[in-house]
Amino acid sequence: MSAVRGAVKIPVVGAGMATFHIVYQLARRCGVISVNEKLNPVFMRAIREAGCSERMSSMRTIGKSLTLPMGDFYTPAELEEEILRIGRRQIEEGAQILVIACTVICLLLNPGARQRLSEQLGVTVIDPQPIAIKTAEMLVSLSLAQSELEYPHV
Repeated sequence: MSAVRGAVKIPVVGAGMATFHIVYQLARRCGVISVNEKLNPVFMRAIREAGCSERMSSMRTIGKSLTLPMGDFYTPAELEEEILRIGRRQIEEGAQILVIACTVICLLLNPGARQRLSEQLGVTVIDPQPIAIKTAEMLVSLSLAQSELEYPHV
């Protein structure tokens, strides 16, 4: 991400960082639903950099990892049920908000799934993709971008 920020003058937004900055403002304890154990270190780095690691109640990975090619993966209804199952466990562990740690996973769910999950679980369920897009839109509308001192143009 640093190389990209140094290569352009427009705002560069990481979905994880943008999401966890929002989560920090919305709840004291968050649960993270991961889609692939191999990606957990990447998610943890964004969580730490956003100052949310001490606020994370747990990170749990779905049973069938999201990999490419997808192969034997969940149907949209099965995936929603899996997220619901994991989310209930995380709420028992103290999560007050849930983050689906992937920008693609909500696209694999049926329309309205995030809202249904939030209603059934009684906590907000966050999809990082629209947060990243809206954060980028906000930065552009405010004429803001990353610091050229931190990310010098090469």
